[in-house]
Amino acid sequence: ILGEGAYGKVHPARVKSTGEKVCLDCLMHLCADMQSETDALVRIYDNGGHPNISGLRDMYEDNNHYYLILDLIPGGEMFDHLIKYGQYSEEDASRLVQEILSALAFLHNIGVVHADLKPENILLCSKKKGAETVKIIDFGCAKIRQTIPASTGTRAYWAPEAFQKDVQTTEAIDIWSVGVILYIMLVGAHPFDIKGIASDEEIEERIKKRPIPPMSPALTSHLTPSARDFIKCLMAADPNDRLTALAALQHPWIRGET
Repeated sequence: ILGEGAYGKVHPARVKSTGEKVCLDCLMHLCADMQSETDALVRIYDNGGHPNISGLRDMYEDNNHYYLILDLIPGGEMFDHLIKYGQYSEEDASRLVQEILSALAFLHNIGVVHADLKPENILLCSKKKGAETVKIIDFGCAKIRQTIPASTGTRAYWAPEAFQKDVQTTEAIDIWSVGVILYIMLVGAHPFDIKGIASDEEIEERIKKRPIPPMSPALTSHLTPSARDFIKCLMAADPNDRLTALAALQHPWIRGET
């Protein structure tokens, strides 16, 4: 078993005709996220897919389960990589975040907001340090643009506006999450839980009260000014002030112009 949740299991599998290794995601019909997952994956498939998004190969159903056949991604979660190796160099982080932003630019262009980006939902295609490429997974919280309220996903990666009532999902929520992920990649700590001991409720209150990533010299003196600026641009408190995915791809830090 590759993974297990409340409503299903993920198994390694093989395509009989080719021998290719794939991933078989078995989900019970009771799974509340199934419709979001399939809606997003089908839209991604219909629009040609993206190299940094785990692709849907096929889908089946019986009386009790849905079966999603997906790309097998052998490198594990970015979260596990961070635990094993610690923070990334700016060079490696820039390359991987560029891939994430490229995937988001594609998703946002076809009207899909992921709404649950976090290191656990970013898989690495290789376990070798410095040779990774990424694929985004888990579209169980995904939204078709501006149709469902924003209050789903993992709260530690929510944007400030997601805690407000009657707020619609927008692409800016994903951009904030990228900022949190990048902060963790470069600093080695969550921006609203530096010591790693805060509860979800405490993190939520910190985001609500002061949605500004801490940039004190003690935490970020090893970062270039361009890296610090980029984090601030991704994590602007006002969603209208955040960079879009396309604009973020043009930032000097991503383009290597620092």
